[in-house]
Amino acid sequence: MIAHSEQLCHRPSPAAWHATFLGMLPAIRTHARIAFRHRDPEAREEAVQEVIANACRAYVRLVELGKADLAYAGVLARYGVAQVNDGRRVGGRLNIRDVSSEYCQRRKNVTVERLDKFNKEEGWQEIVVEEP
Repeated sequence: MIAHSEQLCHRPSPAAWHATFLGMLPAIRTHARIAFRHRDPEAREEAVQEVIANACRAYVRLVELGKADLAYAGVLARYGVAQVNDGRRVGGRLNIRDVSSEYCQRRKNVTVERLDKFNKEEGWQEIVVEEP
């Protein structure tokens, strides 16, 4: 006969770095909002979230290297803003062949425009593009 042992299911507590990063988060967020104040609200919020992700990734790496004492909110925020301005995203690769990526548009001087527009008198209009 096989006796079933009780398995304890528990979640691990958050890592020690988590609380420290959360303490720096308001300063990082404020720095990012100021840096991207010229963008429209939706693009600004997307950029701020990307800065936070970059800063978190950088902070975790510093903790792994045992250099957490070198991490300051201002430095992490500037690093995150520079990464976003350079088109670098967390969890993604830079693809120069993808015309929808900001990286390709900036490096190859490609412009992507909508193929429809709204006119108050005529409503929505679609533009047809023809090749010669």
